[in-house]
Amino acid sequence: MIGESHLARNHLPRKVTERLKKKGFEKRGVIVVQNLEDIYWRLAEKGLEGVDVVSLGEDRFCHFNASPIAKYEAYRQTIELWKGDGEDEGVVDLTSTVHSMIDTILRFLRVDKYSHCVSRTAQCREYLVDAYPEVYSGMEIEDLKQLLRSHRFSPEEMDEVLSHVGRSGSCYIPRINAIFIGQFNMVHAGEEAAHFVNLSLKGEFYDRGPRVLPQPDLFYGGVMEEALGFFGSKLIDPSRNHFFETDFYQYYRKDRETIESRTPYTFEEFNAIIEFILLHKKFERDYEKYAEVPGAILEGIRAEPKRANILIHELGYFLGQQIYDAYRGGLLTRKAIVGLFRTSFRDSGSALSAYLDLSRAVIPAGEDAGAAARPE
Repeated sequence: MIGESHLARNHLPRKVTERLKKKGFEKRGVIVVQNLEDIYWRLAEKGLEGVDVVSLGEDRFCHFNASPIAKYEAYRQTIELWKGDGEDEGVVDLTSTVHSMIDTILRFLRVDKYSHCVSRTAQCREYLVDAYPEVYSGMEIEDLKQLLRSHRFSPEEMDEVLSHVGRSGSCYIPRINAIFIGQFNMVHAGEEAAHFVNLSLKGEFYDRGPRVLPQPDLFYGGVMEEALGFFGSKLIDPSRNHFFETDFYQYYRKDRETIESRTPYTFEEFNAIIEFILLHKKFERDYEKYAEVPGAILEGIRAEPKRANILIHELGYFLGQQIYDAYRGGLLTRKAIVGLFRTSFRDSGSALSAYLDLSRAVIPAGEDAGAAARPE
């Protein structure tokens, strides 16, 4: 295994062949290179960025296990270590990394950051490139709390931000148009970049939330935002798969001891959450056949904030995975996904309606949604 520059036809491949011939061996050589950026972006233009292997000609292949942005970040971190700047992770400035993620998502959506106006007035006063978020990396929790206090966040709002940071390692805060990164994680930082793109295209950053809407609207609005955040992270790292990373599918149907020792939930909480998800996926496929919404679903939608946020997170990630798979499978167009990023669910019922329409659109004809949702 060697650096890719050594794999030019007239370099090591030719020398290896010549050496083998001198010893009486004639073997077929196969060259595999990894993560060539030019090939990746050409695939991305065709909506094929999730492809694992591409033939580059006779006996030459390119294998993809990371997006260019992940590759660039690995290079950047290595260079920082060489320079001696990476010894203290708190001083590493991740602004360029996160802004590059935003650029990647905008490139997919075909939005020009230099001409897209984010001003709410008739005369454009600010373009998207000038509205990129502040990125705070390595900030201590107490410093983050002080920052939030200075912007008059309530204790409940602060707890929600801190909980998000604790769960994902990063958080986009629309009110101050800033991304806070505690522990850097490529896909979760990609999610926050996608949240910025989503809210900026809807014109909703700097919103002075929380909104005064009925709980079902807040619930499904949150689900849609989580879905688009997950989808955006897949553009950064196509290898991400929700069904492999979440506790609910890893420990489905496991015994009480396993669940309570390996997840942060009690046995009853765990099963209530997974049953809500499975029942919801069944309901959304054939909702016209129901005389009324099942009580267990209504109970989940109206649950106290901590549990409701878990359900929003899980349903949103599930749908985000489906959106990406549907796009790759030709069920959703790029134009339809752009529309989702631009849609503001301010009217009561609009988020639920969009969710139900989308949940049907992402299921291939003939496939049972309930069966697709059940973990093996």
